Amino acid sequence: MDKTDLSQIKAITKKIVDKSIKDNNGVLKGEIKQAITENNNKLFQGLVTKDELRENYVSKDEFHDAIHQLQITLDKIYGIVQKTDQELTVISHRVNNHETRITTLESALV
Repeated sequence: MDKTDLSQIKAITKKIVDKSIKDNNGVLKGEIKQAITENNNKLFQGLVTKDELRENYVSKDEFHDAIHQLQITLDKIYGIVQKTDQELTVISHRVNNHETRITTLESALV
């Protein structure tokens, strides 16, 4: 064996090693790609899409509209309660006036 034989053996060995690395590297890349894909699938299953958000939650404008309608309803209820309170005050005053008149009449009869 001389230097040319060693150079040829070295070149053949390098080709075999490079081919083996290339073949295994492709397998490793495929395995890594598969692992990343599986990991991404698991990750995306936990995330919510915009469509799901639109289906299950209200938008900012819809929320403000709902609050506005709630305020209008509460204002109407407050108006009814206030009116009822005023009517009760008037009725209470009338009952008090009637009580005074009845007491006066009872005193006159006795």
